[in-house]
Amino acid sequence: MNPAEIQTLYVEDNIAEARLFQKCLQRLGYGADIALDGELGLAQWDTGRYHLLALDHEMPKIPGLELLRRLALRGALPPTVVVTGPGNEQAAVEAVRLGAQDYIIKDPEARVYKSAERSAAKVRLMAGELAFSTRVHVMASRCTILH
Repeated sequence: MNPAEIQTLYVEDNIAEARLFQKCLQRLGYGADIALDGELGLAQWDTGRYHLLALDHEMPKIPGLELLRRLALRGALPPTVVVTGPGNEQAAVEAVRLGAQDYIIKDPEARVYKSAERSAAKVRLMAGELAFSTRVHVMASRCTILH
């Protein structure tokens, strides 16, 4: 799976931060869409187009942790990064307990760009793991066919 095939959904209610995150991922060659609240994020996720999920902790309609809980109840979670503001470290720990692979704490000193860049790097790392997992699965399928 090459980067252009990997689609990420970023659920974030701050449009400026969401667009910046999207541009960071696109510069790296990944597809990225935005949902501006948890309800829209859930609807977009249900389209089945996405491989990776990044979500903000505090959002209108469906907060990030609740969205994570709802997805976890449906079965295996996608590779997920939760993005929280400073002081929400407990929410980040809860997100990992719910099944998120990682979390990013927004850095107000570094401004939005650095946080978006770090988030994009985490998603890129997970995309690489997803691509590797896909290649292993394909190879295992081919080996099964040969036997």
